[in-house]
Amino acid sequence: MKEEDVSQLMFSSGIVIGADHVATKKNCQDALKMLQKPEFLVAFVADGCGDAIYSPYSEMGSRQGVTTAVNYVAAKLETTSKWRWNSTLQSTGFWGDVQRHSLEKMDDAARGMGGNYKQVVISHFLFTLVGMVVTPDITLFVSLGDGYYFLNGEMYEVRPNPVDNMPPYLAFNLVETSLRKMSPEELKLSVKKVVPTRSVESVMISTDGLGGILSDSKKRVPGTNTEVGGPEQFWNEKDYFDNTFSLGWRLNQLATEKKIIKWDEKRAEVHPAIITDDLALVVGRRY
Repeated sequence: MKEEDVSQLMFSSGIVIGADHVATKKNCQDALKMLQKPEFLVAFVADGCGDAIYSPYSEMGSRQGVTTAVNYVAAKLETTSKWRWNSTLQSTGFWGDVQRHSLEKMDDAARGMGGNYKQVVISHFLFTLVGMVVTPDITLFVSLGDGYYFLNGEMYEVRPNPVDNMPPYLAFNLVETSLRKMSPEELKLSVKKVVPTRSVESVMISTDGLGGILSDSKKRVPGTNTEVGGPEQFWNEKDYFDNTFSLGWRLNQLATEKKIIKWDEKRAEVHPAIITDDLALVVGRRY
């Protein structure tokens, strides 16, 4: 039987600032990067800390984090014989290399910025990661921190156990924290699931901003009488793949509060936004 080709799967991505962050005039703390080639796809989403006092510039780390991870994995695949891809991608050592490379880039950037090293790291580089790699043979998901991944319609929530209410961020490997001392395993980028690509009908990774859709799927889309719907809309709606702008438009629609004027009643009816936290997602489906 001929091996499946990654080109038989189509992918799309979208990112939006959550309504709560828009209201407080904050930048989007999430980030994503997707690189698709005929032989493979590599994608990562990152969720920045977003704490206005503790980590006010975490979008910087999020953007660097997804870019560094995707580029490193893609470069490794391009320079490794295809018959070794399966063993490489499923190796704990390989993902340790991805993590070390990412930390080196963060360390270089933080030291180059000057000032108190720990404060620079915490202010700029706190983010979680969820990623997926698709090759003709296998599809796998990796993560460090919280988020979601989906396979053939089934949801998997990544929920690490925080120490002192401190969620795991990759950059905690660079500074002393109670989490690093008490739960070092939580600070490792690791493989969560591996399946044959021939069995894949749909996949998705997302940051935890998806929670608004998961909890409010029966509510109405702001300004309409249409139900929000669940996460399956993102892989079921072919238009999101034919025209990637439509996925971004949909996310913005769900992240925007609407006011409907009731002229006869002399009042405004407020339809609150569904997506209140920043959201980044990468989704795929079979043609």
